[in-house]
Amino acid sequence: MSLDIYTEFYPENSFSGFCDGYDDNCFFNCTDSISTSLNADLGNIRLKYTAHPQTGEPQPLDETEERGSRTPLKNKQGREQNHYYPFACPLRSIRGLMHDGYQPHHDIIGLEGANVTIIPTSPNVGDPYKYKYQGQEWQDELGLNTYAYQWRDYDPAIARFNKIDRFAEKYFDQTPYHFTRNNPLYFVDIAGDSLNVAQFRDYDKTANESLINDLQDKTGLSLETDDDGNVIYESKNGKPVIARNDKGKKRGSRAARKALIKLINSDKKISVDGTEGLTKVDMDGSDPNLILINPNQIENFIKNTSKDLNPTTFGYALNFFHEIGHTDYGGTGQDPPFVFGQNAYEQAGRQERLPNRIRRQLGSSYGQRSSYNPYYIKSAGKSYFPWSQTTLSQLKNNQTPTTKYISVPIGN
Repeated sequence: MSLDIYTEFYPENSFSGFCDGYDDNCFFNCTDSISTSLNADLGNIRLKYTAHPQTGEPQPLDETEERGSRTPLKNKQGREQNHYYPFACPLRSIRGLMHDGYQPHHDIIGLEGANVTIIPTSPNVGDPYKYKYQGQEWQDELGLNTYAYQWRDYDPAIARFNKIDRFAEKYFDQTPYHFTRNNPLYFVDIAGDSLNVAQFRDYDKTANESLINDLQDKTGLSLETDDDGNVIYESKNGKPVIARNDKGKKRGSRAARKALIKLINSDKKISVDGTEGLTKVDMDGSDPNLILINPNQIENFIKNTSKDLNPTTFGYALNFFHEIGHTDYGGTGQDPPFVFGQNAYEQAGRQERLPNRIRRQLGSSYGQRSSYNPYYIKSAGKSYFPWSQTTLSQLKNNQTPTTKYISVPIGN
């Protein structure tokens, strides 16, 4: 079983949807795997649970029987049941691979008056969380009843995709509607052009190589860039190839790996280009999925990182993961100066949640970004980003930091 963590409010957004406990009405998904030599992760949600917003006790919200069982659970605890079968009988279910009818109403986190609590679904109160079979989004609006299977719609009633493979012309010996060359245990279907660095490569080849290398280091993935600038990850037997250390432990951050895999597998296209200005996403520009990176700015961050921090803690990859949250794909998130109630000198902001989570998984030498804005210390003639609460406290007292900081000769 594997554990995926989402929040009630951003279930579809991998960049703002991570949490570290039972804050913000989080719920937890346990997904299944096949225990074979292929170790294929199906991703079917088998159990969903949360902490009761009032009591804090663990609260199951969803459970699924093993595949092949046709006996409904005797469920009196308000848990949603999902039963995945091929070619389900339409008289018993409109969901195809996911039978319903056994437990039509289940519990969700919702409002009861002015209080956030556990409430049952009803004809008037639906479940906003739509991710079911293999973790894909179930679309039942207007009787559509298909899965938004990454960039192709999947109809479980006929076990077919109703959109052609976007790269069908490369596989002339296959039907254009095929999926993973009809061998999902061996091959994986990816978008192939969801992350494109062609413009950045043309702008600064060395900086582009630094970005790709840093992404490989932080994710543990083996990345390749084709002639058109599209970035893909190496896979084997349908699974991403992940580098391991001498002890056999996976390298990199799991959060970084999942975020990058999800991006590369998405139907959106994120492009990277260079700029002489600040590293940013032009959210009001013509392309809200274009990340602009200033190599000089990133190199200055790396050069001016205190010796007790890993110099890449604010390098190419971690800046990339921050900026992703500003894209249309990432939810067009805003930084603290533009978010009501957030102090940019005391909070790093929502867009730094994923980067800080990655840093925690990479180790203490990466620290934690503790504010969005840097502090100017007149006596030192420099500005500093705090990378720990101790550093933040020193800067708030107008002291030159002695530990875990990044000095900034140019903006942030």
